[in-house]
Amino acid sequence: MAIVAMALCAVSCGDDEPTPVDTFKTGFKNLTTKTSAGGRLMCDDDCVAIIEIDYAKREVDIEMQNIKFVSAMPDITFEMEDLRATINDPNHISFSGTNIVPMEGYTINDLTGSFDFENGLCYIRYTVVSSRGSFDVVTYVNTKNYTSLSGGRTDFTTTSERFYRFIGGANTTEFSIYIHNIKFVDAMPLQKQLRIPVAFDKGTSTATGYTYQATGIVPYFLNGSTEVQMPERQVDNLILNVDVMNKRYQIEFDCFNLHFTDSGSLYM
Repeated sequence: MAIVAMALCAVSCGDDEPTPVDTFKTGFKNLTTKTSAGGRLMCDDDCVAIIEIDYAKREVDIEMQNIKFVSAMPDITFEMEDLRATINDPNHISFSGTNIVPMEGYTINDLTGSFDFENGLCYIRYTVVSSRGSFDVVTYVNTKNYTSLSGGRTDFTTTSERFYRFIGGANTTEFSIYIHNIKFVDAMPLQKQLRIPVAFDKGTSTATGYTYQATGIVPYFLNGSTEVQMPERQVDNLILNVDVMNKRYQIEFDCFNLHFTDSGSLYM
């Protein structure tokens, strides 16, 4: 998980999930802040978020560290306090706020966000207005993006519904597209997992997310609990577009002598 427990209230250090106490403080690493203006990418950089949740007051405070909105801007730290929280359970929290002044010269409007401690996800989107201009901003966990399940469910380990995970990170040289519970034709047995590895240099950052294009990829299928290469099932003409601003994805590729295409919502 991308959660590092920072403190408090009967929560020990480590990858702990929050317990139902009055307040809980933790930090998210592996975050990216992407900034755009007028459809142009302005900045795409790593950052850290320190959060404190007051379960009794149903409020969230967020301290953003090492953040900037344009590439030439120095890193700054600012705080967004007393955000209104909806607490579905201690592991799943959404929040919102507007007309927030995190520091002199900056105003944040239309902020929405969510934490999923169970799956290690953090998502924050807002508009920031400063002397440099107005920017659309999204902060998200850059090592894993999930696609949505029907009915707002988050039980990825038990579902038989098709879903995707888009997984990458600083400690690997490749980006992996996981497709779970897939079959290409009705007569084909359900495949619990197909993994398509793509070199990081095949990816491009966009104003709203990222895209990957590649061909000649040897995929991996799951045999029991072991991944097995399937060179005879080569994946060609892969195009993946992920829009983290609007929580959407679109994917297409050729495999099994068939053209596969899909699109839908992201759960972030």
